[in-house]
Amino acid sequence: MIQWGSVAEWVSGLGSLGAVITALVFSMRALNDAREARLGAVFAWVEATSSPSAWSLVMSNVTDYPIYQWEVFLRWDLDSVQMEDTINSTIAGIIPPGKHAFAWTPAASLPGSEAHVSVELRFSDLTGRKRVKKFTGKVTR
Repeated sequence: MIQWGSVAEWVSGLGSLGAVITALVFSMRALNDAREARLGAVFAWVEATSSPSAWSLVMSNVTDYPIYQWEVFLRWDLDSVQMEDTINSTIAGIIPPGKHAFAWTPAASLPGSEAHVSVELRFSDLTGRKRVKKFTGKVTR
């Protein structure tokens, strides 16, 4: 005859299983939060250079890994007209860890200053997921 055990043993076993599942869920959330925080350590901005027609796109990758596929969308207003330009990894290559500057000559008329340029960075993380760092600094999928 099969011995199924008492109700107390069943409750104890189910409680232990629930504790293990809960610990795994919180562990996975902590890993995801750490990865998201690390991805937030990738920045892009523009700087005027000494040449009046040339600018620099500055990228800072504070992670431990290079970024292979990326694209930066630059937007600014000029006399109430929205201007746009794009720079990507096909043009400028990978972004290794650290701070790097890439020459940028706007395809359209120059912005008035760095403060007038909105920068949006799109890149793929190590898992291949697409990420977007908006003008606000928030990283989304």
